[in-house]
Amino acid sequence: FAPGFAGGRAFHSYESASRYLDPQLGEFAQSAVEGVLVNLGGVNVIARLQLDNILKEQQFQMTIADPETAVNFGRLAGARYMITGSVDNIKVSYLPQVQPIIVGGSNDSLIASLVFSVAVLTYDVLAAGWNIETELSVSVIDVETAQVLANTRIKGAKNIGTSSSFTLEQLMEGAKSAMSDSLKKIIPMLGEQFKIKGYINELRGGKQIALVSVGGDMGLKKGDKLIPQVVNVQTDFVSKVQKCTVTPLNFTLTVTSSIGSDHAWARVDTSDKAKLSRLKLGTIVYKSVK
Repeated sequence: FAPGFAGGRAFHSYESASRYLDPQLGEFAQSAVEGVLVNLGGVNVIARLQLDNILKEQQFQMTIADPETAVNFGRLAGARYMITGSVDNIKVSYLPQVQPIIVGGSNDSLIASLVFSVAVLTYDVLAAGWNIETELSVSVIDVETAQVLANTRIKGAKNIGTSSSFTLEQLMEGAKSAMSDSLKKIIPMLGEQFKIKGYINELRGGKQIALVSVGGDMGLKKGDKLIPQVVNVQTDFVSKVQKCTVTPLNFTLTVTSSIGSDHAWARVDTSDKAKLSRLKLGTIVYKSVK
């Protein structure tokens, strides 16, 4: 796709513009996933372009969407996890403005009100005008074990205007935005797989300030919330087998502007003495992704 090519042309359906957009969809989805991972922190992202260069050097070709070959690909690239996916569907439709029609009289008004309510329930995701709807499949694969850790399908939507037509630029930006917005729904899932974890190295000010063992190199930023958790060792009465249970504490730590490459100072968001008594040196903390 060359800049400006068909850019000023007006389109009235996705079919008429699809030959320009379809070759770009995989790149849009890849860019959106990389953006989510970078903002999430805690991971070093190997972009598809870097992987393509590795494959060319090795004179090796494979279909990355296939889990089995994705594992081999990840091992070849030295990755710990592979995130693969596909653009399963894209739809562009025009939604007219819904207006309640009130003819007069209590019954007619009630019917019109009900019709309008149904319309609102049906189109609560979409707005009047041109809407782009996307559907992506995303999988997280552990390269070492070949286990699929997560597999989900997500949908997104973006309105690109109310005029009778749309341009290719509007279509492209709308598709990118719809994919990016849909990926926000799996941030908790990705955050569970790639948690930023550390521990408390120092406590000051009556346990109101904590020095934690993670910092900017792991993507920690000012304002991030850290959840402390305690580890309890329990011994089975009969078998004598020990097991650990991890319990999150019901308060957070907020990262301040004092952030180093491998450490950060955080403010403890409680003054309750009973809660603070459970906060100790070595207490594990992890970044909240909600």
